[in-house]
Amino acid sequence: ELDDQGGGETVRDAAAGEATGALDQAFARIRTDAESDADFSAQHMTLARTYLEIGMLDEAVASLQTAVRSPRQRFEAAAALGRVHERRGEPALAIAWFERAAEAPAPTPEAGRELLYDLGTLLDGAGETSRALAVFLELQADAGDYRDVPARIDRLARVQTGG
Repeated sequence: ELDDQGGGETVRDAAAGEATGALDQAFARIRTDAESDADFSAQHMTLARTYLEIGMLDEAVASLQTAVRSPRQRFEAAAALGRVHERRGEPALAIAWFERAAEAPAPTPEAGRELLYDLGTLLDGAGETSRALAVFLELQADAGDYRDVPARIDRLARVQTGG
């Protein structure tokens, strides 16, 4: 360790400062890249909304599949993909995308409830009564007497017990 007799930095201190500066620069690049990825995903989400509005479903799906990679866009993009597949008569794909959306934080409590309701309805329609019942019970625990959830739970519980 070299020291200039108390008035300056040691070599070790200088090296540590340079390493810290390099680390700060690396983190700044990561933050910039993440912001740019988020902007890219947001642009794809905007593009997907436009495609959906004008009925260009294939193009919307491509943009949504890009947008869904971003945590910020995941709920909305996955839910939209589920709705596209539901419109196309592809319930298994719709269910898969709704489940993926349900794993992401909903932008509002109402959006989360609507998604769970739609997921439960699709599961019920696909004959997956146990899973539908579980989704509707979760929804009821969160939202009480949301829409016709109590009646759906009652009917699904009777189907489960054979009564």
